[in-house]
Amino acid sequence: MNQIVLGLDVGANSIGWALVSLGESLPIRAGVRVFPEGVDNYDTRKETSKSESRRVARGMRRQIMRRAARKAGLRRLLVAVGLSPDADSVDPYSLRRKCLDSALTPGEFGRVLVHLNQRRGFKSNRKTDRARKADDEGTLGEINRKCVHNAMS
Repeated sequence: MNQIVLGLDVGANSIGWALVSLGESLPIRAGVRVFPEGVDNYDTRKETSKSESRRVARGMRRQIMRRAARKAGLRRLLVAVGLSPDADSVDPYSLRRKCLDSALTPGEFGRVLVHLNQRRGFKSNRKTDRARKADDEGTLGEINRKCVHNAMS
């Protein structure tokens, strides 16, 4: 009885295979399947994933969609509570300055909230920002505080 054995060589970029008959010393058939690289090599230091451009575009679309939903949600909430922004309101910066000394109308206050929502900041939780904060608290922070104190004196 002639037995046939399948031999596989599984590598990172390819799979090699061979069918060998144990009764004969010659392989029946053999082949290799080489996989294409998952990155584009512009340079040894500039490898980029082939799906990077799609991922970046998808992230941008999601960011735009979330921002639009946040703005629309705030406007709906302001209308529901009676703080609908005035359509012909003045500059939001002048309204923000005005509210330091006097009360704003509900529409003006709504306009200020919409403006703050549009211009809201972003606080990163990246490790590089944590390292920068640690520098501000450590030696560099001490130097900066002394420089500021000396400049004010």
